[in-house]
Amino acid sequence: NKGVMTVLDPDAVEGNEDAIPQVACGYVAPSQWAVIVEPGVDGSTGEHDGTGRELPEGRVGEIWLYGTNVGRAYWGRPE
Repeated sequence: NKGVMTVLDPDAVEGNEDAIPQVACGYVAPSQWAVIVEPGVDGSTGEHDGTGRELPEGRVGEIWLYGTNVGRAYWGRPE
């Protein structure tokens, strides 16, 4: 993902179960990286299935961040 901003028409996503309100906080610093990946958790069991494949631009997924100022765990998943 190249950090491309996508502006959505609020009326176009109304009622879409995959639509989630989004906010931005600026650009990723050069010493860090961010990627959107296929969620690595099986929705039916809650178990991590190890996928984590990077998704193409415009897809909804899990945000992975890396940098010296980022914690080591995902909220609610200390492992």
